[in-house]
Amino acid sequence: MQKTAQVISGFLIIVAAGMAVIPIKAEAPLPRSQGFVYVAPLFYRDGGILSRPLIGGGGDVALWRRVALSSDVGWVASRQEGFGLASVNAAYHFPGSFGDGKVVPLVSGGYSVGFRRDALSLGNFGGGVNYWFHQRSALRVEGRMYARPGYSLFALRLGVSFR
Repeated sequence: MQKTAQVISGFLIIVAAGMAVIPIKAEAPLPRSQGFVYVAPLFYRDGGILSRPLIGGGGDVALWRRVALSSDVGWVASRQEGFGLASVNAAYHFPGSFGDGKVVPLVSGGYSVGFRRDALSLGNFGGGVNYWFHQRSALRVEGRMYARPGYSLFALRLGVSFR
């Protein structure tokens, strides 16, 4: 529990520092919606790694300016013990400040449920970046922590966003 609290505290400090150095400028709001697909290795709290990746997809719907409602679902395929993770989050997409607005950092957090035969409630938080190499396509890199007391997973999500 204490280690999870330290990870959360460290993440919040990094996000706050990042917000302080990113110049805020007037910019058009987010597109009304965007989708994404990803593949992600999963790391356990004790440093172990799951042998099969989480594969999934989801989308963001703009609510107000740079704030979005985000949801996604992923599945870890295994012959004996596959499981899924579904999430509903609030997300904030920072104004594109680097590379002529092509690099757009984001943070998100919310509720997740792990499911197989039973359900496991989890909180989640994370952050990442979209690199818009084309007007409608981006490379997406995101780290996300899924946690509850006594249990946590970290996913390094690599994927593509599209508008």
